[in-house]
Amino acid sequence: MPKNSNGTTSKSTSSSRSSNSDYAIYKSYGGWQNFHHCHRLKPWDDDDLEEGKAIIQALRDADTDYYASAARGGGNQSSSNRLTVRQIEKG
Repeated sequence: MPKNSNGTTSKSTSSSRSSNSDYAIYKSYGGWQNFHHCHRLKPWDDDDLEEGKAIIQALRDADTDYYASAARGGGNQSSSNRLTVRQIEKG
């Protein structure tokens, strides 16, 4: 593990928690097909596959923002501050 300037090792839990793999995100929906079904995407349509990738990236970005905010002390965000999938899809 890399060492800091003071010689100790560090491990960032916020970055590791926010960098979910595609597999982990699909698994949280019950699998790849369920993920696409939940977002009304057709897994055989190339455009929908690209849309699914964009949704996953948006979810990953939202997680990164959430955990960064929590690390700064803004941890308990109300539900009104959270993004919905519709808001993410609109960009």
